[in-house]
Amino acid sequence: AALGILVVGEAPNYADTYDAKKQYLTYEPGTDPTGSFMFELLVDTVGLTPAQVGDVLFANAIACLPADGPPSPARQRDHCRPWLARLIDDAAPRIVVSLGVKPLEALRAIEPHNLRVRDAGTAVPWYERHLLPLYHPSRLGQVSRSADLQRRDIAALRAFIHGP
Repeated sequence: AALGILVVGEAPNYADTYDAKKQYLTYEPGTDPTGSFMFELLVDTVGLTPAQVGDVLFANAIACLPADGPPSPARQRDHCRPWLARLIDDAAPRIVVSLGVKPLEALRAIEPHNLRVRDAGTAVPWYERHLLPLYHPSRLGQVSRSADLQRRDIAALRAFIHGP
């Protein structure tokens, strides 16, 4: 990605992967509340333009999908780990942003780290780049971490990109 940002979400939902009319990830306004809030965070809090949001690479902790439907998420994450690692290696982002607990687990299997989701907003060196854990921007994620606190957490990405 031109900005050097890779955002790793939890797992693809059915519509993003198995609906023949869609089959792509969305983090943009008007798609769903999670995508709209993530877009808002990137534009309003991080300071990216809508065009720059298009330069952010979005992926999932589960980076491959069997054609016949998903097995258990944990088994699928383990099975797909090489693809996620290859994506990180090939994209060579400056910073990897994890959204929620499951991406942190998947990334820990690629390169060990001691981060927990409660460390949200703290970018640390990891795998020859930086790792920034965040809570998931979904409505359920906002039960654990309010929208205002999520805005504060992602400000670390703004500082990473634009300087303090």
